[in-house]
Amino acid sequence: MIRGIAFVIFNVLILSHATKLQAQSKEETRANVAAAVAAQRFIITAQSATGQKGRTVNLTGAPNTILVTKDTFQCYLPYYGRSYNASIAYTGSGGVECATTQFTCETKPRKKGGWELTIKPANHNDVQNMVLTIGPDGYTTANVTLLNRSPMTYYGVLAPRNP
Repeated sequence: MIRGIAFVIFNVLILSHATKLQAQSKEETRANVAAAVAAQRFIITAQSATGQKGRTVNLTGAPNTILVTKDTFQCYLPYYGRSYNASIAYTGSGGVECATTQFTCETKPRKKGGWELTIKPANHNDVQNMVLTIGPDGYTTANVTLLNRSPMTYYGVLAPRNP
């Protein structure tokens, strides 16, 4: 009987300690995400993609990333949509690729926490704009508008990029 009570008390103490550690790490994550967005220095790793018709594809393998710094914007993402121009479908990798130093990035805070970043590359023919919706915990939705191709949505996780 005493062993049973001791066992229950021990488990309650362990669970309360684990919950406290989880809350601390969640606050650390939110602080790291906020600092990365404020400094415009982060990388997003896409985990899934959804085309205009609603088909969702889990992404594995090759680098499926979006890199944002103060002076550089790079994205290397697969494309699973419809092309409206045959020359685009048969040239290059067929994915959404953009690497530029000439872009605008507008950041707006969201009402329920998080941020919305609108990125417009100035010298890129395919990517018209990318809207990143970043939650306080780093979960991100990237809506990409392309020229001559249907739009794509990517879901991923933001991580701060070290200098």
